[in-house]
Amino acid sequence: MRTGALPVLCNSTAWRKRLKQMMMFSAHATIKADDIDGCLPVLLEHMEEHSTVIHTGKGAILVSPFGSVEIRRQPGDLLLEAKAGSVEVLSMMKAFIAEHVFEFAGETASIVWSDDQAFDQTPPHFQKLTVMDTFNVTPRMRRVKFSCERVTAFTGDAGYHVRLLLPPGGKDPVWPSMNADGRLTWPDGDNTLVSRVYTIRNVDMESGLVEIDFVLHDTPGPAATWAVQAQRGDIIGLLGPSGGTMPPASHYIMVGDETALPAISRLLGDLPAHCRGIAFIEVQNRDEIQQIAHPENIELRWLPRGSTHPGTTTLLQDAIATLPKPTAQETYFAWISCEFTACNAIRTHLRKNWGATKGSYLATSYWRRSECDDGTSASEIHYEH
Repeated sequence: MRTGALPVLCNSTAWRKRLKQMMMFSAHATIKADDIDGCLPVLLEHMEEHSTVIHTGKGAILVSPFGSVEIRRQPGDLLLEAKAGSVEVLSMMKAFIAEHVFEFAGETASIVWSDDQAFDQTPPHFQKLTVMDTFNVTPRMRRVKFSCERVTAFTGDAGYHVRLLLPPGGKDPVWPSMNADGRLTWPDGDNTLVSRVYTIRNVDMESGLVEIDFVLHDTPGPAATWAVQAQRGDIIGLLGPSGGTMPPASHYIMVGDETALPAISRLLGDLPAHCRGIAFIEVQNRDEIQQIAHPENIELRWLPRGSTHPGTTTLLQDAIATLPKPTAQETYFAWISCEFTACNAIRTHLRKNWGATKGSYLATSYWRRSECDDGTSASEIHYEH
C-alpha cells in the first residue's frame, strides 16, 4: 500500500468512524533488539503489505480494518500500542506483531506486553467447538453445526474467517498456548494439529451455535474428510475470528467459486439493502446453486462448469471481462476469491483495464489446482489489500 496516505479501504468518513468504534481494546509493549534502527525500516516496509503505514516523526502508525498499531522510537527500544475491537482480534494482532518482530530483529529480541492478557497462556482468540449436527446442503457442500464456548466472539465487526484445529484421533488433544511475548506455541509430534482456515457460515446468538460449510472435492483434504466423518460430540479447536468486512461503496463486484461461497453468502447478507452490484459464482452444476439472502439490486449470476474439473475453466475471468469499467463518479469495491490462477488473471484485468488500486479490491486465492487439498490451507491463502 502507499505509505503516508489512507487508501480507499480506510479513507471514507464512514470507514474512519467505524475504525474508531472498533478500537475498544488495547495492549502496550516494549520491544528491545540489538539493532533497532536497522530492523525498524525493514519491518515497516514489510507491514505495507498488510496495512497502511503512516510515518510519524518518531515512528509510524499502522492502520487496517482490524485495528491500529502505533510504534514510537525511543532510546534503546520501541514502544508499541495495539488497538482492536475485541480481545480476540487484539490477541491475533499481538501474535502477528510478535512473529514479525522476531523474524526481522532475530531471536535475541524481546517483547514485554502490559495488557490484561499478557500472562494468560490460553490464547484469548482460542475456543473449543463441539459437533452438534452434520448434513449436506448440496451434493458437494457439507455443513457442520457446532456449539461454541463464546458465541459473543462472532458479534459485530469481529469477522468471518477462523482457523480450525483438528486434533489427532484416539487421544486427548493438546491445544496451542500463548507465550509471554505474544507468540503461539504449537503442539508437535503425536499431538500435531491439522490447521485450516474456513468461514463461519451462520451464527445463532441465542442458542450459541455456529455453522461452517466444507466443500467436498473429488480429492478431499483432511478438513473435508473430517467433516464427512464427524460425529455429534466430536471436539475441535478454533482460533479467530478475523476478516470478512468490506468498505463502503456504491457498487460491489463479487467473484468466486464454491470455496468462496460461504464468505460470499455472509458478505451479501450483511450489505445494506440499498447496495448495488453483481456476484459471479462458479459451481459444479445447477444442483450446487444455493438460496442466498442478498440486496435486491445485487444480481446473482451462477456459472455451472459441468464436467470440467475445478480450477481449469475461465468462467470467472470471462464473466468479469463483460463488465464495463466503472465511471469516475462510481465508488466500487471488487471482492475476488477463487483458484490461484483465476484470481491472478482477474486481479491483472482489474489493474490493467480498470486502473484498480489495491484499496478498491481484495483478491484472495483460496487454493491452487496443482495441490489437491480442500482449498483452505493457510499456506495456500494469499491476501492482498
